[in-house]
Amino acid sequence: NLWAWFVNKTIQAISFFLMNIALKRAKNIVWNSKSYFEASYFKKYIDKFVWIYPPIDFKKIWAWTEATEIPENNDIYKIWFLWRIVYEKWINFLLEALLDERLKDKNFHLYLGWDYKWVRWGSVMWELSWLIEQTKDKITFLWNLNTTQLKDFFSKLDVLVLPSIDPLESFWMVQVESMFNNTPVIASNMPWVNEVVNKTGFGYLTTPKSSSDLAIQIEKMIQEKEKYRELRQNNTIKETVLKDFATEKTVWEYIKVFNI
Repeated sequence: NLWAWFVNKTIQAISFFLMNIALKRAKNIVWNSKSYFEASYFKKYIDKFVWIYPPIDFKKIWAWTEATEIPENNDIYKIWFLWRIVYEKWINFLLEALLDERLKDKNFHLYLGWDYKWVRWGSVMWELSWLIEQTKDKITFLWNLNTTQLKDFFSKLDVLVLPSIDPLESFWMVQVESMFNNTPVIASNMPWVNEVVNKTGFGYLTTPKSSSDLAIQIEKMIQEKEKYRELRQNNTIKETVLKDFATEKTVWEYIKVFNI
């Protein structure tokens, strides 16, 4: 899925032609998202499709060490955006949602863990400057985070928001990492990225490119903050994620494919 230039579209057409030959000859086709495959160019091969989640190294996540940048304050609802600041991540809809009337009187704060300098295809940082100025009292920039900080950020935040509309994203592993740390998720309701929320039920899906619907989902999450904090204390979300997305389960699914 390349940009609409002649050379790019020629490359795309040739690659699709070659992939079509490979998939036609394949005995099985493994992909990490059922809904993505059903919406893809190659859905005609659905009878060969095998659905296996990607392996997620929970041992590595467990080893993340703690940081202390986010203050412990249960009165403030803490929202997190963790991504590159580029066009397809649609952070502008998140910033617009913060200005919605539904959230005007809500006590929340947005933490942005991002990179805007070293990103492919260029950042949209400057296009967002007018929105950032309007919401500056409600947001804190964390810039690039290293892996030694992530566990603490996940555990202290109330929700991870992912408003991306990128059609090339088949599975958001960051959702699983968030839920592993008992933090629910609000994600765009697209067939290739709604897999984790639909599977676990820990979060809400929002209409792509709709700041008003995103505000509605954030408002719901704020209203249910005590429910999710209780789930966090009981490790309910983490236990579900460990069961559904365990690396051992992924390995056995691959073994079954080879034994077919």
